[in-house]
Amino acid sequence: MIDLERAKSLRPGELVHFEGDGVCRQIVGPRGGVTKHVVVAKVIGRPRTWKRSPERVEVPIKHGLYQFGTLSERNLQFFHLAEDCTLLRRPTDEEKEVEPTA
Repeated sequence: MIDLERAKSLRPGELVHFEGDGVCRQIVGPRGGVTKHVVVAKVIGRPRTWKRSPERVEVPIKHGLYQFGTLSERNLQFFHLAEDCTLLRRPTDEEKEVEPTA
């Protein structure tokens, strides 16, 4: 989930993932093949804010070739940042278990 302050600091070109309808998931097939379902949207403009209502924000996004949308304070709970995605995150060196070689 993206919080309001982070949404106000988004820059054009940053990637966000849509997590509504159970996307951003990993499915293991009957033969053991792994399929990752991720809906990626790209920020295409600067965030629009209002002085009179600081809790409002609108960020234009694009998904695919012809689909455009807007991130707003009403739908921020359905998105998360690409670097915060647990599905695509790679383990750091500290998280990797080092097996002793004998």
